[in-house]
Amino acid sequence: MIIPNALAQNRSISYTAKGLFVDLISRPEEWRETCRQMADSSPQGRKSVEDALDELRAWGYYRVDVVRLPNGRLRSEAHLFDVPQRPMLPGADIPASGEPECGDPDALLGKYLVKEP
Repeated sequence: MIIPNALAQNRSISYTAKGLFVDLISRPEEWRETCRQMADSSPQGRKSVEDALDELRAWGYYRVDVVRLPNGRLRSEAHLFDVPQRPMLPGADIPASGEPECGDPDALLGKYLVKEP
């Protein structure tokens, strides 16, 4: 994965979020670490790392999915994207969850109905 120019040149995204993105894409695919572990190894601290992850999530570069394992346990899976998956304009509200306005309501996947931890 390369560093997206749109992210690098976006003046609305903090340098902390950009730096965290670079750190995350430099990790191997099977790398596992919690937000708390990342923050504890960072000079910025937990609040800054959490805010940077929230910022990347709002711009569509980062997403966390909750997956139910065969044994019934839940696991969080983080995904990083070089192309925003849900581009958000600065100041725009993140849409609230609710019933779809059209289409088949049974078409929603169960994992999207699980609240993120």
